[in-house]
Parts: sequence; structure tokens; C-alpha cells
Amino acid sequence: MDLFAGTGNLSIEALSRGAAEAILVDTSREAGNVIRENLRKLGLSDRSKVWITPVFRSLRLLSRRGETFDLIFMDPPYDKHWVAQTVKMIAQGGLLRNSGVLVAEHSVREPIEKQYGRLLLDDQRRYGDTHLSFFRPRMNRESSEQGNQENGTE
Repeated sequence: MDLFAGTGNLSIEALSRGAAEAILVDTSREAGNVIRENLRKLGLSDRSKVWITPVFRSLRLLSRRGETFDLIFMDPPYDKHWVAQTVKMIAQGGLLRNSGVLVAEHSVREPIEKQYGRLLLDDQRRYGDTHLSFFRPRMNRESSEQGNQENGTE
């Protein structure tokens, strides 16, 4: 899933690398048209859905439908402080699978918590004024640590 999808480039890259399908969400009709055209040109339209709707409304709908995702990208507008609210909604809605990862691109000026519900900040990378924050479900980390202990690799 690609939230605040813009041109759709993150999902397009994931689809071109073998992702089975993608849902791309953006509020801008213009962005949606660009995404649809990019997907059409690359022959990826049949494996994707483009939603022109507010992200928070989409998250509520997907949660009610019981949808879950292996990979969630989000790139909200900088300095709006939407990362925390979006990650909280994803955590509360159970939208990220236990083996999944949520990647949030945001301004280094935006404060990020170490945990939102069961989603833990697992890694963070800085690129100029941009942070990429990687969240994983708490169960995922515990299972990994337990598996490492059992295998003697920890």
C-alpha cells in the first residue's frame, strides 16, 4: 500500500520487483491521473488500485474490510505532523501483517515516537532534511529474537 502516493513511484517500483498487487492512495485527482497513466504505460494497471480519497478515510475502510499488507509506504506532506496520526491509525486498524514493514518518509523536524500501539520504530535513516523511519510489529521482533535464540545466532 502506498499512502500519500504522489506519482506512485514507490508502488510502481515494488510492483516491478514482484509485488503481487498495490493500493495507491492520494487525495489529489491530478496525482491519481498521473499514477493511472504511469501504471498503464508500464502494464501494471491490472495489479493495482488507485484510490482518490483522504488517507485517513481509506485506512478506516481498509481496517473495516480486514485488509492487511506486507509493505506500507507513506510520504505525507512535510511539516504537517501527519506521520504520528497515520502510523497510529495503521497500528489500531491492524493493517500491517506480523511479518510486514511500514516505511515512513518525513521531515527530520517531525517528532517520531519509538512505538505506536504494536508498531515499533525498528530503524531510521537520515538523508539531508529527510528521515526514512521503518516500523515493524512488536510480535515480528519478538519472534525474530526468539528464533535467533533457538538457533544460537543471537
